[in-house]
Amino acid sequence: MKNLSMSAKVFLGFGIGIILGLIFQKDILWLQPIGDLFLKLIKMIVVPVVFLSIISGISSIGDIGKLKRIGTKVVGFYIVTTVLSAIIGLIVAHIMKPGADFAVSQIVDTGEVIKPAEPMTVSQTILSMVPDNPITALATGNLMQIIVFGVFIGIAITILGDKVKNVKKVIDEANIIMFKITDMVMQVTPFGVTALVACSVGEYGLSIFNILGKFILTHY
Repeated sequence: MKNLSMSAKVFLGFGIGIILGLIFQKDILWLQPIGDLFLKLIKMIVVPVVFLSIISGISSIGDIGKLKRIGTKVVGFYIVTTVLSAIIGLIVAHIMKPGADFAVSQIVDTGEVIKPAEPMTVSQTILSMVPDNPITALATGNLMQIIVFGVFIGIAITILGDKVKNVKKVIDEANIIMFKITDMVMQVTPFGVTALVACSVGEYGLSIFNILGKFILTHY
């Protein structure tokens, strides 16, 4: 097991989860808290890892001129890759048609009327990226607003230089700590996947992989 890559361990856990779910069926649901714990651990690390790594990465550049050049390239790269990913996504979804076999009758009728959200304009999209309250953005896990706030802090640290070197040191060390915590969480990923898959198969059977499996494959 030690020689296996993390991807291999996850796929192995996935397979073991299916087998356990088929054998024990709903009796395997006692594993659900393990799966839920794994998901909570993932959610726990996302915000601090993104926030600290953005600040640490930008502030480590050290020169505002170099930061401008890199920033311009990053924005350009982001735009190009976003357009390409959208095109690829549309092509793959059109070929795979992951929701074509989904029956509306499978939806549980709660009596609630669901209205589609109004599409945002370009200006609204840009404004939504800037947090009114950074603390609220961090508390609610609004990643785009967290990234924008982190970029501003990173730029400010770069401009101020040695005046805030102690702050930069604290952030860099906190970032190292979060990467270590992330590594610790990743080590239990195969067990979390096993528990989640076993409970899903145990409760719903292999039919869960029909439409959902096609969606996952399309997404992958």
